[in-house]
Amino acid sequence: MSFNPKVTVAIPVYNVEAHIANCLNSVFDQDYDQIEILIVYDVSDDNSLQVAMDTLVSSKFPFRVIKKNEVDKGIGKSRNIILDNLTGDYLFFIDSDDYIVSHTISLLVKEAELNNADIVAASHRAVDEEGIITKVFQYDEKKVFDNGSFKKHVYVENGYFSVYSWNKLYKTTFLKDNNLRYIHNVVEDAVFSFLEIRHLTKIVLLPDITLDYLIRNTSITNAIMYNDLSLETAEIYISIRDFEYSINNPKIFEDVCSNIDVFNFCYTMIVRDSYKSKRITDQDKPELCRKAFKTPVIGLKDFFSLLLAKKKKFVLLLMIKMLPFRLNMLMVNFYHKRRNF
Repeated sequence: MSFNPKVTVAIPVYNVEAHIANCLNSVFDQDYDQIEILIVYDVSDDNSLQVAMDTLVSSKFPFRVIKKNEVDKGIGKSRNIILDNLTGDYLFFIDSDDYIVSHTISLLVKEAELNNADIVAASHRAVDEEGIITKVFQYDEKKVFDNGSFKKHVYVENGYFSVYSWNKLYKTTFLKDNNLRYIHNVVEDAVFSFLEIRHLTKIVLLPDITLDYLIRNTSITNAIMYNDLSLETAEIYISIRDFEYSINNPKIFEDVCSNIDVFNFCYTMIVRDSYKSKRITDQDKPELCRKAFKTPVIGLKDFFSLLLAKKKKFVLLLMIKMLPFRLNMLMVNFYHKRRNF
């Protein structure tokens, strides 16, 4: 390691009274000494701030707490405030209900320095509120990619890469030189992940499981499961797709594969989840579907290569592209009738 770089460990805090102490204590337990803790507090309905302040008294690391105004609510805005205020050579996000193992920061810094990487991403596991592991999200082995090979890995070879900003170590100069920002307040990681892939020079993926991701009953994930998505969130899914359509080049094969992925994501979130939401009116749902059926430009020369690379996603796209709206809606309604059996 050429020097002892400083790491900003950034924690957006909102309605996590029962969990923030565990999160902070996992940061205090790090075996790396050049850490600053940066908390951005969103006005909450509980005692999150007081619990955080009481816990920070025991911190061996310097810390700062930024309190947001009511009008600036949202995790996307919190992450942008962090980007504007970090002072470390590297940035590590952790959500305030998650926790990390004691060697997380030292491991990621070591790999970043050895490989001169813009990003180092480690593996994680999901746990429920009883502490039971429900799923493991793990890279199969350590891999180092440059920009071109990583785009091929993710978009063409369909390799796993976490869309989330947490459990990744970002080089601060990489973030600032490319002016990376969050443009949505929820589902905020999606576009940011796309942009980090677009701009990175080198990335390291690690199989080491360094973070436990807490699945809470009040999370957005559960809102999806219980058909409780808002129209605003559904429109964000469409906005994510349209943003990537606008940036990607339909003449570049990796970009076309990326467009197919984001089309599939948007279609799934609208047709599978938003369509059943109790918070979206029956009048709004057909128009949402009409927007979700907007397919990307596909060149004839890429047809067989896309069929080989994207398989079912490409077949679905072709069906949506070729069938009239009325038949597409019949398919949607048939799917939901089958789903309710």
